[in-house]
Amino acid sequence: MLFPALQDVKHALSETSVSQQVHVSVQAILPAAFGFAFPASSSFTLLLQSNQGIWSTKGTTASSSALHRLSYNEDGDKQVAVIEIAITSSTAQAVANYLSASGLSYRQHIRYDLPGGPDHINGMADAVQALTIAQQIGKDLRVLCGQGISQIHLFAAIPAALAVMIGHHFNALCPIFLYEYAHGSYQPACVLG
Repeated sequence: MLFPALQDVKHALSETSVSQQVHVSVQAILPAAFGFAFPASSSFTLLLQSNQGIWSTKGTTASSSALHRLSYNEDGDKQVAVIEIAITSSTAQAVANYLSASGLSYRQHIRYDLPGGPDHINGMADAVQALTIAQQIGKDLRVLCGQGISQIHLFAAIPAALAVMIGHHFNALCPIFLYEYAHGSYQPACVLG
């Protein structure tokens, strides 16, 4: 029900808007789904209200990676990858608990975090860092899908505006299973793609 409604909004804006910029104050439960509905391949630029000001889905990025990437290999399904993004808090224990309880079989497990570790107060330094992270994760996920991954399971502790930016880069990917942290654990939320 969410995706058809978002597609209707995008279609209506495409027909009536002079500007292709959409100003968004994110309060949604699944902000990545909003970004997914307005992909980078569309003509829309999303302007997102964050704690650090307005972030745009178009602009300048940093020349170096803004994230630390730690990759693990398991013995499970070679077509399934688990991705963690730990910006505002650690995801490791809650993800480990979910994976153990669910019995999800996967081969690749990648955890992204800030070089100094999670930062629950500031999260992101600025719009340049946010856009750099969103583009890096989008690119890395496309590489995974190009290497034969057919399912990505995404767990994240990130600012809502960054979730929209990351979702904006989820075009040309395999299905992405999103998980939401609620009541002390991760729970399946939706599938994009």
